[in-house]
Amino acid sequence: SGLRRMSREDEAAVYFMKMVEASRYHKPTLDWMDLWDLGLLIANRSYQAERWDEFHTARSILAEALRQQHAVEPHELILRAKVLSNLGQCFLATGEHEEAGVHYSEAYDLFDRCVGKRSPLFGMQAWACGNLRCAEGRYLDAL
Repeated sequence: SGLRRMSREDEAAVYFMKMVEASRYHKPTLDWMDLWDLGLLIANRSYQAERWDEFHTARSILAEALRQQHAVEPHELILRAKVLSNLGQCFLATGEHEEAGVHYSEAYDLFDRCVGKRSPLFGMQAWACGNLRCAEGRYLDAL
């Protein structure tokens, strides 16, 4: 994920595929965190290349990661909020504002409850919610 954060998606994909191959020998399926990383990688690459079918697949992978995270680690609310925010971002990217709002709002509430309004995590989510309001043309609400 370090390469992905440096916008070196192609290099990250190579290493991620090596991890997937290696994990076949150690676990029966990818866990939720593997799915989260995979979904983000595919989403970023497919969005940049405007491959929308792939982008929607990535969004489904992120939704599955969220479902699994909720089932496996129900008390890990900060990570859930991060996955929710990523999923909301995928809906915002395709102009599906209502669905983005559902995920962004839940992430906002979780960050507020878990880390408080002075946390950079909360600030990043507030910024994401503001971007959504701007995309909706609701500029006053963005403030």
